[in-house]
Amino acid sequence: VQRLPLAKAGDPHIIIIVFDAWTAENMRIFGYSRETMPNLEKEADQAIVYHRHYSGGNFTVPGTASILTGLYPFTHRALSLGGRVIQKHADQNIFNLFYGHRATVGFAQNQNADTFLDQAGKSLQTHIPFGTFNLNNRIVYDDPLYHNDQYVAMNSFENGIIQHEKGFDGSLMIGPAMRLLSLQQEAYLTKIFGGNYVGGIPSCDEKFTLANVVNGCIQTLSNLKEPSLVYFHFFPPHKPNYPYPQYLDKFSKDNYAPIAKPTHPMVIDPVDYKALRDDRLHYDAFLASWDEELTRLFDFFKSSGLRKKSHIFFTSDHGELHERGIAGHTAPIHYEPVVHVPLIAFSPEVSKRVDVLTPTSNIDLLPTIASLANLPNPTWSEGEILPQYGGTESSDRTIYTFDAVKNSAFGPLVRYTLGMIKGSSKLIRFKYPEYDRSEFYKLDSDPQELNDLAANGLSIEAQQMQTDADALIEKLNKSNLS
Repeated sequence: VQRLPLAKAGDPHIIIIVFDAWTAENMRIFGYSRETMPNLEKEADQAIVYHRHYSGGNFTVPGTASILTGLYPFTHRALSLGGRVIQKHADQNIFNLFYGHRATVGFAQNQNADTFLDQAGKSLQTHIPFGTFNLNNRIVYDDPLYHNDQYVAMNSFENGIIQHEKGFDGSLMIGPAMRLLSLQQEAYLTKIFGGNYVGGIPSCDEKFTLANVVNGCIQTLSNLKEPSLVYFHFFPPHKPNYPYPQYLDKFSKDNYAPIAKPTHPMVIDPVDYKALRDDRLHYDAFLASWDEELTRLFDFFKSSGLRKKSHIFFTSDHGELHERGIAGHTAPIHYEPVVHVPLIAFSPEVSKRVDVLTPTSNIDLLPTIASLANLPNPTWSEGEILPQYGGTESSDRTIYTFDAVKNSAFGPLVRYTLGMIKGSSKLIRFKYPEYDRSEFYKLDSDPQELNDLAANGLSIEAQQMQTDADALIEKLNKSNLS
């Protein structure tokens, strides 16, 4: 762990706020027809808006690790549920980068993101426990008894002994007892809070209210006493999507009809169009509900003065699909809704909206915040400093997204999806026994990715991108993963 000079009093805070499963495709500011987050978009009138920003992966583990390390998933190798950054890169993260320079604070309301905060160790000075702002505490690994061995406890208790309604328990006694306790708690909480939401109380395996989560964030930020790096990873708008009733009613009557898209060959158990439309409706209404609560967070930023003395970044670890037979983000496909995520950045000197239209990536956050803090360039990062923060806009740069959930983190990459974005061109390289081919799209003329230009053979451009993709994987497979 490196040691750096302390930041000067009055130096700006750096705050990264992640909304889990938040897609740019469902916001009007990025071209959506529904007005799902008007309050946040109003605030964006005084921010830098990155219109073509991408996550590192298509679900929490690779996407979050890429934010925190500045590395693509094919490098950090956090690939599957419960996965962590491999030892070779374990110390290459934003908390270690700022250790000894600014106070570091981290919170993740998603267990699979929280494990990276645990992996950061002592370089994360204040690790706010996963369940701090939830209504009930039933996640065993989050008990103070296990805070020195969270990763082991999570894999043994949460993923082994107790399944929390997700599968068969590993214990005939502990599992049923925990289920009974959970049912009793849920009945109690539903009686108190259930009427505020459609379908149930928001849940991240523990129940929470949108208001309480925002309150917790405000309280935490109110207690900052010195220049700090703060990472807040909220579970909303991740499923289950339980919105406020008024927003479900608002969108259910707007006659919006999503484009029907063909089911993808990699989808094993497809969801029909009507169910996808309903799933989208609940997601959009949940976004609007979450947006309503965020007004208090923005009011706090202004009234507390943090807005004028902080660099604040809003982004996501991945997006969400409501198309091609997929409701969520579990299939190994990288269409825009699951990898195109928002990045809205607020800085003290920015008072008028600035739009960045060239592709950028979440791996760019780490070198950008290092530059903002006048820290040495993190040479390990595969990212670049963001435009408007010292970086340049480039249509020639290649951005990657990656998914290899069924591949070993330590062996050669043989089962994966690799997305490549260069300018308006996008290649999705599928490498599976059942689907070994590339798809190619021109996003400027086909933003819905309806016309696969590789269906009848690869063009010269697509062939070159596929050659580059295969060469990249071949190079990675020859590298030393120890």
